[in-house]
Amino acid sequence: MSEHNHSHAPNSKNWLIISIILNSWIVIAEFIGWILSWSLALLSDAIHNLSDVISLIFSFVWEKLSKKPWDKKHNFAFKRAEVIIAFVNAIALILIWFYIIYEAIGRFYLQNIEINSSLMLIVWFIWFLWNFVSIFFLFKEKEDNLNKKSAYLHLLYDTISSVIVVIWWIIIYFTWYFIIDLIASIIISIFVIKSGFQIFKSSLHILMQWVPENMDLEKIINDLKNMPWIKDIHQTHIWNIDSNDIFFSSHILALENADKDILIKDINKYLHDNYEIHHTSLQIETLNCK
Repeated sequence: MSEHNHSHAPNSKNWLIISIILNSWIVIAEFIGWILSWSLALLSDAIHNLSDVISLIFSFVWEKLSKKPWDKKHNFAFKRAEVIIAFVNAIALILIWFYIIYEAIGRFYLQNIEINSSLMLIVWFIWFLWNFVSIFFLFKEKEDNLNKKSAYLHLLYDTISSVIVVIWWIIIYFTWYFIIDLIASIIISIFVIKSGFQIFKSSLHILMQWVPENMDLEKIINDLKNMPWIKDIHQTHIWNIDSNDIFFSSHILALENADKDILIKDINKYLHDNYEIHHTSLQIETLNCK
């Protein structure tokens, strides 16, 4: 039986707090802009950025929880909290965006739609500026861990999309083709729903303890069977406890003259070097076991 190499979550820093504050101001500005301008696309993006803020807050909470050590009642500590939060957040995000699409389609049938395009441009400029500042704070730390890199890329894509959306609002300002606002809201919604489904799928995969998506269980079993001193392998399980940590358990049927300590060491090295699996539980059996 072996169990080793438990990883620890990185310490949270000021980058997360700064990003939460800046993006919260973006959300407030966009909701005020939506109330004053009646732009559905502005409401869509306000909800989009609100989901970003919630995700950042959850990331902050998760990093705090991940520092808590395991105890007799919580032997995996709070690692699963990250996945549960992502799962719930994804479902809420998908439902909200389906409502936005429903609302946008309904507005196609309304007459005399008027949108304050000047106000929209001001709000969009604030959004772009604050996203740019957030990116500036995250740039140097984006490679520290997956959490920071994800936040950085999300804000980067938001900033790029804000440039595209501003072009749409310039068209509205000079042409008064307000239907562009509805089209923009639907496009934004479809993009976010697609991302939400991906988060939903990934979190569900982990919660159900299915084999990690980038791994071939049959190949791993066959590779282990081909190792010296191994006769057979059975009751093998591979699963994620969160988005990073992978666990492996198996019963190994070894030859009677096998050195169990060396065998365990070789299996762990293979799993570590090829699949970044650092947590294993191996039960070594011999041919005369019953």
